[in-house]
Amino acid sequence: EQRERARGDLCIALADGGWQLSPRTAQGAQTLGCAITAHSLRGELAEVRAALAKDSPTGTLLTMALDRRHQALWPELDRIGSDHFRKSLQREADRAGDAAKAAPTDHAAVMYQMQTLRALGRFEDAVAAGKTLAADKARIEVVGNDAFWFFNEYAVDLHALGRNDEALAAMDAVLALGVENYPDLVSQAINRSEMILGNGRYQEALDGLNIIEAQHMGRLSTYGKMWVWADKACALRALGKGELADAMDAKLAVDPATNWSASTAAAACRKDTPAIVEMVLKRLRSEDTRPGALGLFITFEMPEGRTPFELGRLKAMHDALALPEVQTELAKYGRAIRYAGTSQGWPDF
Repeated sequence: EQRERARGDLCIALADGGWQLSPRTAQGAQTLGCAITAHSLRGELAEVRAALAKDSPTGTLLTMALDRRHQALWPELDRIGSDHFRKSLQREADRAGDAAKAAPTDHAAVMYQMQTLRALGRFEDAVAAGKTLAADKARIEVVGNDAFWFFNEYAVDLHALGRNDEALAAMDAVLALGVENYPDLVSQAINRSEMILGNGRYQEALDGLNIIEAQHMGRLSTYGKMWVWADKACALRALGKGELADAMDAKLAVDPATNWSASTAAAACRKDTPAIVEMVLKRLRSEDTRPGALGLFITFEMPEGRTPFELGRLKAMHDALALPEVQTELAKYGRAIRYAGTSQGWPDF
């Protein structure tokens, strides 16, 4: 609690000082959102209302609209979100576009613009926004981590359009630098395997995950390792190798709280409704994990190019979340929300 208060104090000081707000960057928006949330949790409603009048980040508005701890602000939030936050999303994309135009070679600025466009379901526009930087592969190594994540975003946008070969080629442009040379690239290696898994190429996904497990697990935190185990469990189960999948599930079961999302994703793969329910209820009951858990109850109104595999897992989640015991618990801590965007920035699991 003391650490959370200190974090809130820092966010408030930075936001009051206008840090990265002119133009507003992704980090600036995140810090502003953190400050608004801190004010609300402290009952400083005048400060929150002043911030709400200045075009708060959409993610913050939605997070507070979901969470009963911010119920005193729900009337204002419902007014702002009367169009399911569509105008807020559009204003965010416009601001991000202005920032990217001012810094067209800044990978982080362009990536933020692409993310705001993806949130609106404008996948073609997101790809177009990133096309020039994506063609400049010579700068990847010089720029480093911002470029790594820019290409990850570019691949996600291509994947959303069903341009899967191009998406994988974008990931490969970064991974060609070698995880052994740039350990941070292990995240992109996992994400590449997840894309292949989502496309139903289970053996190919498993092969990639096996390489990560054999060569790069030492570079990963337990949180990251759990994504490898969850993805392997899903691939193995899809290939009819249930016993091997069970072994991965057993690794996840040692401490599911270290990565609730990975543990829940694996449960969705095996359509284990009781396990999904148990984990979601635990997450709702903890203040630390509640915001992410409440994000599971957003109805995203913008269509996304989901594959059959991805739709299968989402159906398992939907069926579990719709159960009366889960809905009763949700009502204690928050509410469901309709949102005129995509799932960009929100958890599936």
